[in-house]
Amino acid sequence: MNMSLRRIAAPHWLAIIVALTIAAVPSRAQYILVPAPPPVAPPPPAVLLDEPPVAGPAAVVVAAPWVQTTFGLRTWISTGNSMISYAGINGVPDVMSELHWRKLTNPMLEFSGDSLWGDHFIVRADLGVGTVGSGQLRDQDFNGGGHTGLASDTLHNANSDNLYYFNLDFGWRIVTWHGFRNPDAFLSVDFLLGWQYWSEKYVAQGGIDLLPGDRTFPPGDVISSRFAWDSFRLGLRSLWQINEQWSLKGRFYFIPYADFENNDIHYLRTDLLQDPSFFDRAHGALGFQGDLTAAWNITPNLGLELGYRFWDIRSDSGISITRTPGGDFVSPLNHAATLRHGVLLGLHWRF
Repeated sequence: MNMSLRRIAAPHWLAIIVALTIAAVPSRAQYILVPAPPPVAPPPPAVLLDEPPVAGPAAVVVAAPWVQTTFGLRTWISTGNSMISYAGINGVPDVMSELHWRKLTNPMLEFSGDSLWGDHFIVRADLGVGTVGSGQLRDQDFNGGGHTGLASDTLHNANSDNLYYFNLDFGWRIVTWHGFRNPDAFLSVDFLLGWQYWSEKYVAQGGIDLLPGDRTFPPGDVISSRFAWDSFRLGLRSLWQINEQWSLKGRFYFIPYADFENNDIHYLRTDLLQDPSFFDRAHGALGFQGDLTAAWNITPNLGLELGYRFWDIRSDSGISITRTPGGDFVSPLNHAATLRHGVLLGLHWRF
């Protein structure tokens, strides 16, 4: 019987040992397969620079001032001529007398101011004066019509030492192109509406009698004339700022209307009053004026200018009042004209 119990117990102990052995081995279900992380690349080697880059200051945009003003000082080395033509009483002959003031050379000194308000509205003014000048007077009288029947012809040296003009313009900046042909350049066009008063006085002295040839003249004053033009002007002005240093400027005016006056004194004529001897008037005139200037900026505010100017005006017909001790009488004034042109030199200050 004991042998039987041993036979029965042996398999049970064997089963227990096997079970404990299996329990001691970890189960496959307890393992979770996790993929390995990718290899991490090593950091790039540090590069040392001699001068590490430093960020520059931020760009500052400076707005243009609301009022921009420019003052100018120029000399106008000008030459020119003036003439006046008279008809006889009742227009017969149609050309009785003509005075030609010619080869008039005058250096003029000009002061100017120009302001731009809010990038559009413009106010500008010029004052020009001339105190030294010389030229000639050719005085001719005719008996026949159409410059025929020359009766008198004289030639005199002349002084033109009392010249001045004043211009006043208002305008509007029509367009402005920034970056015109250059990132730093711009082009502007302005419309101008203005008024001009322009006066020139000439004094003839001595003289030569060309026809009939038998007269002599004393060395003093013989004839004086003061031409005065009171004009309305329409114009365009353009400025091309090529770069920071160079610019081109142009102004062109049309004169659709002007009043003309002339006070004339014949010092040797005893049959005429002397202050004045003739008093001439004409309402209406046509004219053209313009100048073109190149400027070079020494500094952002100071610049030099070189240019050329041309002024030309011609009156309509009018009246001439001849003043005598016995009374005044009226005859036709055919026309009067003045032309002046020359080189401009100057400088400007902008702020």
